[in-house]
Amino acid sequence: MINFNELPMTQKPKAEQTQLNALDEQLASLSQSIAGIRNTDKIKSSEVPELVGQIIDIFEDFLAAKEVNIYNPEKVFATEDGVDVSEIAILYGSDYAELETYIKSTLASWGIIGSDL
Repeated sequence: MINFNELPMTQKPKAEQTQLNALDEQLASLSQSIAGIRNTDKIKSSEVPELVGQIIDIFEDFLAAKEVNIYNPEKVFATEDGVDVSEIAILYGSDYAELETYIKSTLASWGIIGSDL
């Protein structure tokens, strides 16, 4: 880095311009890198449900390992309909749907999936 205070007054503008040019080049390079990340092919819309489902499965497995159960009235209705409680996912019904929405929104904001999904 150039120490401008040590330069004679006549060299300061030239040195400042040199440093600005170097910063411009770094910024251009960074912008291209970001654009490259943002412009990669998005995940196909047909693959998004599977991707999101696998992410939710990670949370489901984590919660199961910690023996966490999340109360949801929809689970009660399912058991009343004869579904075995041990077969009901921890993240169920509207809980699953809410988490799915958050994950899709995050993936879309990062440019990984289209924002229309």
